[in-house]
Amino acid sequence: MATKRTTKKAPKTYDLRTYVQEATKAPFVLHIDDDSTISVPAPSVRVILDLAKVPEDEPLELLELFVGDSFEDLFDAIGDCPAGVFEKLLEDLRKHFGLGE
Repeated sequence: MATKRTTKKAPKTYDLRTYVQEATKAPFVLHIDDDSTISVPAPSVRVILDLAKVPEDEPLELLELFVGDSFEDLFDAIGDCPAGVFEKLLEDLRKHFGLGE
């Protein structure tokens, strides 16, 4: 009678560094004019969770959370633009960082 050999696979391990490396995205760079740009870093887990709590009727709060330290410069740049700029900018930020609609 032959003995059947079984080889157990080692349990799969997970590494936070791998998740971070896979999730890292380039900043969203918005050209304001020939001389200036605004760079928005990828949102952190904390920011994403905070964004999920923002009511739909608070788009300014949504933008502020999304762009963080760049908010004042960004709002100064878009504040007098046509209203459609705001929605398109939020849409492009979401797409850029892979956050869907």
